[in-house]
Amino acid sequence: MLPPAARRVIAERRLCPLPPGGIGQECRCFPLKSVPGEEKHFLHLLVTCGNLKFIQMFINETWIERYGKPLESEVITLLWTIIITAFCVGGVVGVLIAGPMAITCGRRNSLLLSNIFVLVGNLLMGLSKTARSFEMILIGRFFTGISSGVGVNINPMYLGESAPKKIRGTVALSYAPFTAAGLVTGQVLGLSEVLGREETWPILLSASAVPALIQLATLPWCPESPKYLLIDKEDKDMCMKASLDIKTYTMPYVSVISIFASILSFGIGPAGVTGIIPMEIFDQTARPSAYMFNGFLFWINFIIIRLTFPFIVEGLGSFCYVPFLFLSFLFVVFIGIFLPKTKGKTFLEISKEFHKQNARGLK
Repeated sequence: MLPPAARRVIAERRLCPLPPGGIGQECRCFPLKSVPGEEKHFLHLLVTCGNLKFIQMFINETWIERYGKPLESEVITLLWTIIITAFCVGGVVGVLIAGPMAITCGRRNSLLLSNIFVLVGNLLMGLSKTARSFEMILIGRFFTGISSGVGVNINPMYLGESAPKKIRGTVALSYAPFTAAGLVTGQVLGLSEVLGREETWPILLSASAVPALIQLATLPWCPESPKYLLIDKEDKDMCMKASLDIKTYTMPYVSVISIFASILSFGIGPAGVTGIIPMEIFDQTARPSAYMFNGFLFWINFIIIRLTFPFIVEGLGSFCYVPFLFLSFLFVVFIGIFLPKTKGKTFLEISKEFHKQNARGLK
């Protein structure tokens, strides 16, 4: 068994230098939503740290402690890639269970339950260094990904179903600014002056527990989706009570968030719109399944891009975004032909327009 100092030297020599400015320069951490505490998802959605030196060192040191010899640099990179991808795999699982959860538990309660996965995942990652187990980081990211998969699907559904018709689009989009907030928060926390240091990286990985706790404390005060209570649960009295609560409490809060959304232009772009389209073009019965399918495709494509983009960059160089530009053009054409306008329309009007427009296209 090698002494700790020797293990550390061997580990350091097998890793790339830390990027200037600390971990934050290479991290891309991004959580969600205008529901309190939903920024936890993008704060941990992608911790894609290609040169996250301290954690890679931890993986190598742990291996040396167990087996008395260091890992090859390629193996360390492979293990780190698997740890990164575990989050996306968890996201796939999350979107698959989001539909049944939305129907069985309700929209609000599903968001509350998703915090269990976040807290378990963050606990595992926070204790990984103490337990000398890099596997706990992988499992922790998987659990956190499950929570993100559930939240990405259910939150737009919850907001869209709870908002009045005239401001439904604005309210449903109000989660998107928290995407940008999560990006900024992740970058700031990852700086070497904050948590991007060797002694504090477990805290950095478990930082999304804070917004999860905030959501657990605040979300119970928010009403359940009135449409869910009326259509799925057939409880007219609870529906009326939820609608009254929204008018007297939730709408002022959402209005403040909407102001924030107007400031952060990123939040009102296409990234936010894609989350509410299934909510508007599918009826109450089909909506959970539609979100599940939509979210499944989202995470599968996320995994594909994460695995292939380095090779695209290597092959195309500065033209690496040309394929994405081509795909974006195809999506614009597809949306223009097949999707109806939804502004100011009821769900029934949107559904009729959607079927009418597609029937015309088939002719």
